[in-house]
Amino acid sequence: MNCIHFKKSHSSEVRLNQLIARAARIALEYCMHVGADDRVLIVHDDTAAPDTVDAFVAATGGLGAEVTVLRYAPRTFVSMREFGRFAEASVWADDRHAPETLLAALGAADVGLILNADLRLLFDPRFLATLSGTRIGWIPYLDADNIQRLLPSSADEVAELHQASTVVGEAMAATTEVTIGDANGTDLRMRIGAHRINWSTGVHMQGRGIGGVQIWPGGQISTAPDIGSVSGRLVIDRSVNAPEYKELLDPIGFTVVDGLVTDIDGGVEAERMRRYLSSLDHPGAYHLTELGIGTNARCVAAGYAGPCEDTHTWGALSMALGADVHLGGVTRAPCHVDMTARSATVAFDGKTVVDEGRLVV
Repeated sequence: MNCIHFKKSHSSEVRLNQLIARAARIALEYCMHVGADDRVLIVHDDTAAPDTVDAFVAATGGLGAEVTVLRYAPRTFVSMREFGRFAEASVWADDRHAPETLLAALGAADVGLILNADLRLLFDPRFLATLSGTRIGWIPYLDADNIQRLLPSSADEVAELHQASTVVGEAMAATTEVTIGDANGTDLRMRIGAHRINWSTGVHMQGRGIGGVQIWPGGQISTAPDIGSVSGRLVIDRSVNAPEYKELLDPIGFTVVDGLVTDIDGGVEAERMRRYLSSLDHPGAYHLTELGIGTNARCVAAGYAGPCEDTHTWGALSMALGADVHLGGVTRAPCHVDMTARSATVAFDGKTVVDEGRLVV
């Protein structure tokens, strides 16, 4: 096959840099509340494009804040294609993943902006301890094109996303029973309330986010279901991140009993999922967890920019297989398999909040 590559014109590159610069300024000022008195640490590991790092450095300086840039090489690297493997850290005997220098720098900062793919930090208790004193925003895997496509371009857009997400979060927080159905045969029931709500509203709020971290693009409310409460049938027809991150070719059906997957049915994709989970040789891999509702209208693609876009898509249902300790649950496993469905209907205590893939709350 012959491929033709088109080089971006100088004007298009300038335009892209301008859009990234605006997105960086909006994110820092309105999402992270950066002010002139703040000490800001920008962390990257070369997975972020230099232009992106430069844009956030310039935006920080433009707000009058002090900025320090730290580059480090993670102990291990997980590519976006194998994103679900980051949860291996939950079963490591040594949970001290973060470098001491990084922890010290974060501890000395008011705001930490992490432009890297090292999500294994979420399993390091020393990193989590920094969240009580440092406001942390995280952009994993997104390249320059997707940053300008997915991050808000105005303060009004930040406020709208935050408000829409908060409404869903408040509804989830008041719920004890969730039912899910769709035209593919999904018929699932679970209880929630035993574990924390994860508020990915796009705006930093102390004690919220993913344990206090805002992962961008914002736009998902999630929780780990009560242990052993999930039963029924779930059909996933949009995207998964196992054995690699992708849009599905055909649906995968899961039979769930007391929170564990007992059978997987379907075609080629189902067989690949069976083989992947079997290869992990860990009972926690079959644990069905993380009920998520997407609230971001900018997120539209599946299997393209990163799992955060898929799970944050407006009206999308997401669930996961494997570890959930980083989400407030109690299960450790060598995987966290995010999965999304296109047109689910979700009810909280009998009240519909998502109707065939459309938010109605």
